Amino acid sequence: MTFQQMSDTLTLRIDQAGSPSFIPTEIDTYLNWAYNSWYEQTRPNFNKVQAFTDRLTHLIEPFSFTGVNQITLYTTTETTPAMINDYRDLARMKGVWNQKDCNGNIAPKERNIVPVPLSSVDTNTQDPNNIPTDRFPMYKKGNNGTYRVINILSTSTPLSISGDYFRLLQVINSATNPNGVFEAADYIANEIIEIAKILMKTDVDDFEQATVTAQESKGGV
Repeated sequence: MTFQQMSDTLTLRIDQAGSPSFIPTEIDTYLNWAYNSWYEQTRPNFNKVQAFTDRLTHLIEPFSFTGVNQITLYTTTETTPAMINDYRDLARMKGVWNQKDCNGNIAPKERNIVPVPLSSVDTNTQDPNNIPTDRFPMYKKGNNGTYRVINILSTSTPLSISGDYFRLLQVINSATNPNGVFEAADYIANEIIEIAKILMKTDVDDFEQATVTAQESKGGV
């Protein structure tokens, strides 16, 4: 569905509901607000409910880096060994470390890298039974003073890391790019249009109503 088709459909829906008219830039503002609300309501159910997981696959991008223990996010002015410029959220991450087996042989081993809340990082580093190691690596999100970063916590720097992340949402802009194509399937575009319609008819701070609408627009899944 094109941006113009989304705008036209939303205009028709609000006309049917008896709402006042909006100019194209206002329509785009509500569509983008609705898209963000749709993501916020769908993301927590990723990998929990298959229907929600399917809805988010268009936003997932792979990444892989070699010999680093920090990923820099959102930078377009700095060059680092590991950067993700369109990052919104992390889906999964794994790494490879050289490890010794029971026969004393050293070989690369792949390990899942799990998150550690910032509030418990100090506790983990002080607890010998819960400290991040090459066998049980963890990651934390933080800031290096300039940019947001993801730090991998382990005994040594991994040979490589890889995974998937959710990229930033596309900006819907029918006012200046009417032929632009929305990045998701048409049924998702229609869900977003329905959320935008409710946002136009409710108080701008009525997030509870927007939440209910987001769920109803998915058919109660």
